[in-house]
Amino acid sequence: MLLESWSAKYVDSFGNNNFKVTPNFDKIANSGIKFTNFYANGQRSIIGVTAIFSGINLFPQMQYLGNGLELSSISYLGDIVKKHGYSTISMQSSKRGSFRLDSISKLAGFDSYYGAEDMSQVGNENGDRKPRFGTWDGNMYNLLFEKILKTKKPFLSFAFTSTTHVPFISPGKKWEYYSHNNKNIFGFLNTLKYADDKLGKFIQRCKKEPWFDNTIFIFLADHTVGFGNDSKLLKNLKIKMKNRDLEGMRIPLVIYAPKIFKPKVINKVGSQVDIIPTIIDILNIDSTFTTISNSLLGNNAGFALFSRGQTIGYVDNSGYTIHTLKNKLDQTGNFDQEKKIKSIYQTINSLLIKNEWYK
Repeated sequence: MLLESWSAKYVDSFGNNNFKVTPNFDKIANSGIKFTNFYANGQRSIIGVTAIFSGINLFPQMQYLGNGLELSSISYLGDIVKKHGYSTISMQSSKRGSFRLDSISKLAGFDSYYGAEDMSQVGNENGDRKPRFGTWDGNMYNLLFEKILKTKKPFLSFAFTSTTHVPFISPGKKWEYYSHNNKNIFGFLNTLKYADDKLGKFIQRCKKEPWFDNTIFIFLADHTVGFGNDSKLLKNLKIKMKNRDLEGMRIPLVIYAPKIFKPKVINKVGSQVDIIPTIIDILNIDSTFTTISNSLLGNNAGFALFSRGQTIGYVDNSGYTIHTLKNKLDQTGNFDQEKKIKSIYQTINSLLIKNEWYK
């Protein structure tokens, strides 16, 4: 499940804060495997989708899926699991063609795809508003549940929410925990409360189905909210951010399967490109794929690379380095992090240019 703009610091179970808008997700997180040092690979949704679908970490100026990357020979999540007998579903609560996700999903091996046009358009509690980019998350969860019921098992589904995208249209007074404004962080928190409520109801419906005990749910964000100044809010709540560079990229990740995995907290550093090898590891399937990443459940040392504007960040358990590929801007980690940034960039760029990423 890809959750639009869910920043880790606003999710109480990940930020150790008290925003009080994610009670359902917090319950899920505390009952699952919770990854506390997990990062988005970029600040655009399509970078996150590219990472999850292909396992490729994009740098500034690189092409993403739907903008040229698909011309390269690369491995895809949908294709990998289909070869092992899984049915595949992809959907988003935005319009079908948003981010060209309709075409990208087909390319990546998903059997079926749905967008906002395929979903109910039931509005908020007043019935008079809807999100700018599609339909409410609750409508998407309803369709996802219906499609899963009818899908041949085993299955893998991908679903991408949108209600928490700016502008933050109020879903109704019921969810306005803060004074609502479409353009500031308080509006975001209110839409987050709505999104959390609908996610919780979706999971409750799934729990009543026979396939729930054997289903593994993976929840993560596409990127952080990256919008608005929250300094006043944090000051009022007496919250201090240890490092704004990292918090600006840190997102929640939860692997939830209460009948399969015991609750656990993993502090290893990871990012969205680790999702494919993690899924392959969990499913214990023998598959050929190409990615510069690792299973988050393995014993390997974790790391994360992210791009923000024209800068690149590298994070591991020693700290971080912020770089432009020409100049180092900041560093708290080991000195070899700068070499790793340049080496990984050269490797990815060279293989994609030569179309030698996957053979």
